[in-house]
Amino acid sequence: MNKSEGFVNALASAAFLSLWTYPSPIGKDSSKELCDVLVVCQPDIVVFSVKEIELRADGDLETSVERWIRRAVKESIRQIYGAERRLKTIEHVTAAGGNRGVDLGAHDRRRMHGVAVAIGARGSVPLESADYGKGFIHVFDEDTLFLLMSELDTITDFVEYLAARESLLRLRPRLLGTEADLLASFFAGQHSFAKLLEGDYDLRVIVGSWASLVDLPQYKARKDADRISYVWDSLIKKVHDDFVNGRMEFGGDLDSVDRITRMMAREARLERRALGGAFHEFMENATRRSRAAFGSSGVGYVFLKQKHAEPREHRTRELEARCYAARDYMDQEGIAGTTVVGIATEFPEKGSGFSLDLMLLDVPEWGDEQRAFIAQVRERLDIFRNPVVRRFSGEEFPIR
Repeated sequence: MNKSEGFVNALASAAFLSLWTYPSPIGKDSSKELCDVLVVCQPDIVVFSVKEIELRADGDLETSVERWIRRAVKESIRQIYGAERRLKTIEHVTAAGGNRGVDLGAHDRRRMHGVAVAIGARGSVPLESADYGKGFIHVFDEDTLFLLMSELDTITDFVEYLAARESLLRLRPRLLGTEADLLASFFAGQHSFAKLLEGDYDLRVIVGSWASLVDLPQYKARKDADRISYVWDSLIKKVHDDFVNGRMEFGGDLDSVDRITRMMAREARLERRALGGAFHEFMENATRRSRAAFGSSGVGYVFLKQKHAEPREHRTRELEARCYAARDYMDQEGIAGTTVVGIATEFPEKGSGFSLDLMLLDVPEWGDEQRAFIAQVRERLDIFRNPVVRRFSGEEFPIR
């Protein structure tokens, strides 16, 4: 990678982890790269093409700008269209070294997002995001991309913005303001551009929206409230790092790690506040053995910890039983979703390390047979008999 491609790869890896981020993946054959950076977190696929071209200041300015756009933007667009065409014909990523990467998922569920990163004009050339004939392409410079991936640092939040941005610009392309102002409008609309689409206007002026937002105490309160959410990120990163460094005792194949951690990684930042807080409180509680959390994403989570002296195989069996009990609870309470992720570890002990067990339970159909079985399990193990339920409600920009 050159410096510019490395910049985008570092951003994507920091936000989405390198498990789903592939610099210079292989295209049709080993001599051709598919794109500069590819992010795959089913069902979303983000194709980045990065071009760093210096805008020449000498000679005719209009000609220099046309040449810059042709090399820094249009060449990226061609590369993205070619990559998307190739991605429709393959089942998994092939990393730069030739290793098999994650699966791309079912063809009818894949959502492609093309992102062209044009570097070298230092903000002096307007960048137009549009459908250039074979699908919508988002065009950003390096400063804009850094801002977006810093403020929208989960795959769900980032692609949600891209999808909303595409819909907006297809309907109302004339906006007066920066990308930062557009992001502020997205936040003001609670992750929507509905307010910008109200009324019949040829031009919407949003200049100053970002500056107004960051001056509000709610903006700082959002940053403060998000701190606990990174407990969740740390959990995902721990599993990821153990996988990459070959520290897994069992179940350490790419498909298994991808399936389980992807469920956790697709939680948006606001949802991670609740999940990170729940896990942190659970680990701080010296007496609580287990806890369950159910998010708006439709995924249920079961936390379990045991004493270091207890056999680990007992822990995995209990975790499985509690995951089934949680799935039954979801059915009883009408919680939309069929998936439960279990996370087990040890009670913290000074001078002792810790291990993690993760389990993914996905049972789409839940009938009388499953209900009767899990009722016996609950009775025998005394779990989920009288659960105490706490509802999480939080504003992205809390008012103190």
